Amino acid sequence: TAPAGAAPAAAASGGGVSRERLTLKDLRIKNAVRLQGTRGEISIPFGVRKNQVVTDASITLQLAWSPAMLGDLSQLVVLVNGEVVQTVPLRPQDSGGQVLTLPINPALFLPGDNQLNLRLIGHYARDCEDPFNSVLWANVSNTRSWLDLTTQALPNVPDLSHLPGPFFDRALNTTLKMPFVFAGQPHKGELEASAAMAGWLGSMASYRGFSFQPLFGQMPMGNAIAFLKSGQSLPGLNMTVSGPSAAVVRNPRDSYGTVLVIMGRDDGELRLAAAAVSSGRGVFGGARMNFDGARVPSYPRYGAPRWITTDHAVKLGEIMEPYALQGMGLPPGPLTARFRVAPDLFFWPRQGGTLNLIYRYPLAKWMDRKASRLDISINSQFLKTLPLAGSWWSDWFGSKGANSFDGSASLTLPRYNLFGQNDLVFDYNLILADKQKCTGTLPDNVRVAVDPASTIDLSHAYHALEMPDLATFAGAGYPFTIRPDLGETTVLMSRNPTPASVQAFLNLMGRFGDSTGIAPTGVTVADGVDPDRLSSQDILVIGSSAIAGAGQVFANAPLHWDGHGLKVAEKSPLQYVSALFSDRGLTNEADVEPMIHAARGFAGIVSFQSPYASDRTVVALVADDAADLPPLVDGMADSKINAQIQGDLSVATGDGMSSFAIGSTYWVGSLPIWMKVAFWFSQRPLLMAFGTLILALGLTGPAYAYFRRQARLRLGAKDE
Repeated sequence: TAPAGAAPAAAASGGGVSRERLTLKDLRIKNAVRLQGTRGEISIPFGVRKNQVVTDASITLQLAWSPAMLGDLSQLVVLVNGEVVQTVPLRPQDSGGQVLTLPINPALFLPGDNQLNLRLIGHYARDCEDPFNSVLWANVSNTRSWLDLTTQALPNVPDLSHLPGPFFDRALNTTLKMPFVFAGQPHKGELEASAAMAGWLGSMASYRGFSFQPLFGQMPMGNAIAFLKSGQSLPGLNMTVSGPSAAVVRNPRDSYGTVLVIMGRDDGELRLAAAAVSSGRGVFGGARMNFDGARVPSYPRYGAPRWITTDHAVKLGEIMEPYALQGMGLPPGPLTARFRVAPDLFFWPRQGGTLNLIYRYPLAKWMDRKASRLDISINSQFLKTLPLAGSWWSDWFGSKGANSFDGSASLTLPRYNLFGQNDLVFDYNLILADKQKCTGTLPDNVRVAVDPASTIDLSHAYHALEMPDLATFAGAGYPFTIRPDLGETTVLMSRNPTPASVQAFLNLMGRFGDSTGIAPTGVTVADGVDPDRLSSQDILVIGSSAIAGAGQVFANAPLHWDGHGLKVAEKSPLQYVSALFSDRGLTNEADVEPMIHAARGFAGIVSFQSPYASDRTVVALVADDAADLPPLVDGMADSKINAQIQGDLSVATGDGMSSFAIGSTYWVGSLPIWMKVAFWFSQRPLLMAFGTLILALGLTGPAYAYFRRQARLRLGAKDE
């Protein structure tokens, strides 16, 4: 199987021929396919590289179906790009499970975007039936069903105008795997340049996943990205470095592969060339370009293009294609609006942001208007149900036939349900009004929509967060992505990082690019500590556990290196006292020590306050074995593991992560003084009650003394 994102390996099959097996799970179908109703159907997009032609193909399906369906009337139709591949009869005697392998005419495949459809035509009665009866179903496995494709690569003329192709093809939805080639041991300049390229590819491949494997001094098969400075060389590449430049050449090991070479005479020029390519500065063309004088854009704090601004309300049509907010058929399927926000939004005393929704639905005799509804949820958490009943004036003055109605509502998007990446789901539940036997027909061409003019308003939010909070790092790369180009980030690594450490670094840069939509062209890589410079930087540490003993970086860390291994730092009495007044208590060392000294070695993420600035953060990815670092980063792409990363320490346990809150907390961001004080007291009700009592005593004491004095004076005058 050729790596997704790389050209087929000619040596493996010969003459540019590649054989690839893609399961439905590889095609982003996360769960088994369940087709329901008389016309259940799923459409699965997939891609064929534009420089390839399919010469042979087949599809294997592992399926089962309801034994109650009539075998002579029920069938599964397999289509590719709208053309029928085969119709499979669904007989009751085979319903327990069947494996089918169907050949596909290669002429049906197109370069670029393609569509695979599985359509269920099911019947359980010969006269009339309920189209939504529960006996009408068929299941198709997503892990044991696959496409087998044999492709022939076409000659490719290297040209920079084709970027980002062939290194990234938008039509593909399999994981992007791209080798990064270094002439030797990479250091500061090569790592900073490769960070920009990894973030560039990660920002484009966010929907399909990605992995970047570093190679030192050797060329792979297929496509690759290479980095060269003056005096360096790679096998088969005869390149003269004459300044900040980029070139595309044929892979010397694979005539059907292409290598993008980033070049510079020194670290600065190498970084400039990578930044120019990854930020798209200039018009690209030809096999080689020079970037002398290129100006790389910089971005303000919270300027990530993929983050919804807090300056004004944002229309849904501005963050996604309007056609994605329309549904058709029964059921019309949930409509999903995906958006990203800065993870440090602070709304208190408000509950969260506001969704000003305009939604459209049909009004017709076939629909039960009292039972039909629109359910809205965010990140799998239910928000509200809205009615689909029209209004009194539409009943009296509207059309007597089919009609449509626009409803509107204002909903709160709770702060506790807003993360770096969010899914806002609109699920229309349209109920048939008359389900009596043999009456009516299934309505066709039913359409619903969410108006693109609907807005998400976060303009009342401040930017502030109690740290450390690894959930924001795992979800959105916070706090490093506050500057989308990572202009306020320093990455500390060993002087000679291992390939595994470099891979973890590259994959992490890809995640940052995915979060912001911007290549991290401003990141700084260092192998030593400069306290003056680090006072204005957030620090990311990647390496073996021994790096935790280097310098003063880990002075505030909940873990430290004692020369033999990692130990949990002892808490000071002040930390215990402050924990009593905090809404996040401290974890006992006895609960953490067994996780640190696991039999297979430690691998985890730790976060703490920077020793060089009170408003800066350190996040460290450390492992006893550097080979455990890439899985640590890759695990963040798994929604289940990502949700387990919290607090200030997350430890890999084999089947996920275990998280703890060990150290003290601190605030980053900007809030008015009065709000800081009010929020601090609001999180500590006992202390607030005690403070109220003290305030009451403070006010009533002087008043009591004053009136007592007045009474004495009055009584004294009466005696006289």
